Amino acid sequence: MVYILLLNYNGWRDTIECVESLFKLSSQNFKIIIVDNKSIDNSVEEINKWAINFGVEYAEISEDDTRVQDVTFHFKLLVIKANDNRGFAAGNNIALNIIRCQLDFEYVWLLNNDTIVDTKALDAQIKLVHDNLNSKIGIVGSKILFYYKRDTIQNIGLKYDKKFCLVSEVGNYQHDNEKFDVDNLNIQCVCGASMLITKNFLMDVGLLDEDYFLYYEEPDLCERGTLKGYNFAYCSKSIIYHKHGSSIKVHKNKKSILSDINAVRSKIIFSYKNCSDKKIFLWIGVFYTILKRLMRLDIKRALKLVSVAIKTYESIKK
Repeated sequence: MVYILLLNYNGWRDTIECVESLFKLSSQNFKIIIVDNKSIDNSVEEINKWAINFGVEYAEISEDDTRVQDVTFHFKLLVIKANDNRGFAAGNNIALNIIRCQLDFEYVWLLNNDTIVDTKALDAQIKLVHDNLNSKIGIVGSKILFYYKRDTIQNIGLKYDKKFCLVSEVGNYQHDNEKFDVDNLNIQCVCGASMLITKNFLMDVGLLDEDYFLYYEEPDLCERGTLKGYNFAYCSKSIIYHKHGSSIKVHKNKKSILSDINAVRSKIIFSYKNCSDKKIFLWIGVFYTILKRLMRLDIKRALKLVSVAIKTYESIKK
C-alpha cells in the first residue's frame, strides 16, 4: 500500500486539483492523507464538501486523535486537522507517525499540494525501486515540470554544496528533452515536491527534522540517509506538474517575507547540523542575501533578516 501525503495551508483549491489527479492514476493501490496546517480559509470544510460531492469515502480527525498509537483507517481519504502551523516538517510528521504504524505500509509519497500528477507517475517510481532492489534506494524523485510551462523543467533533483551551504535545482528552467529521459539511481538529493519514500528508509532514518519550519528538510533527510548507506533516484517516467511557490505566496519572481526568513534560518540550521566546521562561507552567503535587500532599499526586510540570523545562531549555540 502506498500512502500519499499532502500538506495543506490555505490552499484547498490546489489540494483538490491535486487529489483529483491522484484519482486518475493508473494504479489505485493507495490511500491519501491530507494534513491541514491550521488554515484560516475554511480549507477543511471545502475539502470535506468536495469529498462528499465526489463520492469519496473519507474521515476527518484532529491531531490529538493521532496520538493514539493504534490509529488505523480504512478510508480512501483521511483529513487531519493540525492544532497549529508548525511548518512543513512538523505537519508532515503528524501523518508519518500514523503511516509507519500501518501494517500494509510499503511506501509513502510526499507530494506538494500545488502539484498534479501524470497517470503513470506512481507506477513508474515503484517499478524503478523493484527493478533495482540491490541499490538500496531510499527515496525516488520525479521529473518536475512547471505547471504553467509544461515543456520546462523545474528540477529533476537537488544538489547541495556543504562548503558554501548552497542548495540548487538540477535542470532548472531547461527545456524538457531526451537527456532528461534517463533514470539516475544516484542523485544527491530528491526534491520535496515529490518524494516516494520506502518503508525501510523511513523506519531506519526517521522522520523529518522539525527544527526546520520551511526549506532544507530534503537535504537534511537525504544527508541522514546517505550516512546510513541509502541511495536516491530520479525516475524520468514519473512526471508531475508543479505550480511552484503558491503555498508560500511567491509571485513575480519575488520572494515573500516568509520565504526570505526561512531561507536564511534553515540555511544556518542545516549548515551547523551537516556541514564542515568552517562557517565563513555560510556567513558570507547570509551577509550577501541581506546586502541584496539593502541594495533594493528594502531596509525593513534586511533588518528582519539580521535579527533572524542572530536569533538562529544563538538558539543553536545554547
